[in-house]
Amino acid sequence: EDWAPMKALTRLPWFERVWVIQEIGTRAPAGLFWGKASMDWHMLYRVCDRLTEFHHLRRQFDIEMAKVKFVFQRFVPPDIATRHANRLSFIYELHRARHVQATDPRDRVFAFLGHYSVTGRELRGLAANYDADTGTLPDVYTNAAARTLVVDGADSGLITLAAVQHHELAS
Repeated sequence: EDWAPMKALTRLPWFERVWVIQEIGTRAPAGLFWGKASMDWHMLYRVCDRLTEFHHLRRQFDIEMAKVKFVFQRFVPPDIATRHANRLSFIYELHRARHVQATDPRDRVFAFLGHYSVTGRELRGLAANYDADTGTLPDVYTNAAARTLVVDGADSGLITLAAVQHHELAS
């Protein structure tokens, strides 16, 4: 099967690791090395972007190109006129990245502290805090949400609410 290597490549866990997103998310040139093979990240992105137009092909060969597209240049600001204007919201970016894997769940926030959506004094004051007493997971999430609401005001309220994941519902 000619598409087996592409299927295997797109299923690798790299594309879901938070620190890979941070490294590949900029405009800096990057190479992808897999065994003895290598290629430019931009080329891999272009192939996956092109496959977007061929749903039947992706489905037939089970190619997960969305993960590759998600990590590529995640830290590069989009054109504001595009449908990706929500990417200007820090909370929205955290919400989009909720599926990423991290050894420490707090890194799902800390890895994005260099993102272009971190604007204003309040959000720029958000720092990685691994302290056992003041840097608990609930503290980190609450601090990030509160600072975002101060910066973005009413504009981020609905996005912040949409990002809440209720795993336990009240009876």
